[in-house]
Amino acid sequence: LAQGAPLVVLAAAKLGATRLIDNLELVYTA
Repeated sequence: LAQGAPLVVLAAAKLGATRLIDNLELVYTA
């Protein structure tokens, strides 16, 4: 496994969480 794999997973998780929060904000402001 690549040494940078955990970093990629963390980045993807952070991006996913950010998008999820953005979607929730859109729902609440609609």
